[in-house]
Amino acid sequence: MKEKATAGIKLADVARYAGTSASTVSRVLNNQPGISEATRAIVLEALRAIGYNPEATGSVAPVRDSRTRIDILICPLAEQKNPMELNYYGAMLKGIRQATDSSKINLKMTIFTGEAETLPKSENTAGVLLLETPSEDLRRYLNEAKIPFVILSNNTGTYSEDLVSVDKFGESLRLCGYLAGIGIRRLGLLLPRIDLIYCEGFRCGMARHGLPIADSDIHLTKNTDLSHYVAPVHRMLEEGNLPEALVVASYAAADFCTEMFRMKKIRVPEDIRLVAFTDEEGEDNPNYITMRFDSVEMGRLAMERLLRKIGQPERKPHHIIVPMRFSMKQDKEKR
Repeated sequence: MKEKATAGIKLADVARYAGTSASTVSRVLNNQPGISEATRAIVLEALRAIGYNPEATGSVAPVRDSRTRIDILICPLAEQKNPMELNYYGAMLKGIRQATDSSKINLKMTIFTGEAETLPKSENTAGVLLLETPSEDLRRYLNEAKIPFVILSNNTGTYSEDLVSVDKFGESLRLCGYLAGIGIRRLGLLLPRIDLIYCEGFRCGMARHGLPIADSDIHLTKNTDLSHYVAPVHRMLEEGNLPEALVVASYAAADFCTEMFRMKKIRVPEDIRLVAFTDEEGEDNPNYITMRFDSVEMGRLAMERLLRKIGQPERKPHHIIVPMRFSMKQDKEKR
């Protein structure tokens, strides 16, 4: 009888690093179906990070590693309980791997939700990639320890350190030109508070076209959890005075709104247009006006910047902005 590849491995340790369940780790090790390529790659990276050789047959034995170590600290939003289930992080890690020579560099990944005092031991770390929302204390710790780091996030914050991100304000302004051009005169916003910069961009952009957004058409949710969308959408439906187009933060939010509208016999895009942001793989949804950001490219650029920073630590911080891409299939089909 063939011995399972999970022999000798503490699945709980690997699962904690990868942000998945122990059963998912076991399925990856035994090449069982039903696991996405992104999840499989994340689990294999977690195995290598804590000293196992996932390519070994039978029992996966610990191996010594003399490669340069780079830490990836994933600092998710509070509501993101299982961050590695989100395409966003998987896509960033894919880009990071594309810019990494695995024969020379060992990527150590950690889901990090603590303060600087609980930072994993860093004496052997050449540099750190901080994904999403690193705290000020964590960044201060790394600066004081003189550990090179780059922040990789589509939430720009007010970071003065090296950053790879998107221009939420500028892209919102650009999108307003398109919306005004296709005849949208009343725009609504349904966004989490962390995306307030989108809100300001759309307000400024529509005002430039003489189409100011009314305060009553701006709905800010506590966070990105879809449960917080229920009340504002119900309120819009009860008032029965929907805007011509509604901006939401993601395809998941757009799908959620579409279903709530459908129950009231309101059709998307015939009765209301939805504008959504995404980095999901696959075709753009033809029912939505899509703003697509490239998390893979962001990951690749962040790793390239970190490697340059490790080689030249005296270099001043850079902010690298990755443009978004429009997709307006529904309008092209009408022409």
